[in-house]
Amino acid sequence: MGERARVLLVEDHEIVRVGLRELIDASHDLRVCGEAATLPDAVRAIEHDWYDLVLLDLSLGRDDGSVLLRELPRLARPPHVLVLSMHDDAVYGSHLVGLGARGFVRKGVDGQEILRAMRAVLSGELWLSSRALANNVAPAAHGRSAPLQRLTSRERQVLEGVGRGESSKEIACRLGLSAQTVDVYRFKIRQKLGVEHPGDLRQFAIALNSGGMDPAEPA
Repeated sequence: MGERARVLLVEDHEIVRVGLRELIDASHDLRVCGEAATLPDAVRAIEHDWYDLVLLDLSLGRDDGSVLLRELPRLARPPHVLVLSMHDDAVYGSHLVGLGARGFVRKGVDGQEILRAMRAVLSGELWLSSRALANNVAPAAHGRSAPLQRLTSRERQVLEGVGRGESSKEIACRLGLSAQTVDVYRFKIRQKLGVEHPGDLRQFAIALNSGGMDPAEPA
């Protein structure tokens, strides 16, 4: 078994903190190595120890947990941050990502989704809850977004396949293309949509599919 990722748990409600700690510590690859209930305690924790990931509740009494995001760039080894919040708003999530968070998940989701989000963030992916992503890209799914309109019909077919979890080889077989050609399409799609990481493209595509992306005609 490899070394488990070190997690700092920042949550002001003890009963929630205990539940999250039990959930995380029961996993095979994550463990809580520090806890904080206030913003000052969280800042001290990241200054005096290192963590792979911070699971951050934004509402810390009267304090705004997002302040912690502004403290991270000055660290020699800043941890990834997954934000946990009662809010379910894609614009809000995008704002937090702009501040440096690598993920945003709504409180009340299934515990396994929180673990999946933590693992995705630790692997370098951007994680937004599927509902928040769907809210963000649903207008695009119905042709009201310029970036999606820049995609060719073939690129939209490839994007749909990505959203279904198909590999480049599977997409290529279905569309009668080579896997190398599909990889080129995937790269062009990321460029047109402004999606930096391949894993982020899959999250985007899943949300589009759930929002009802119009099927593309063959190119």
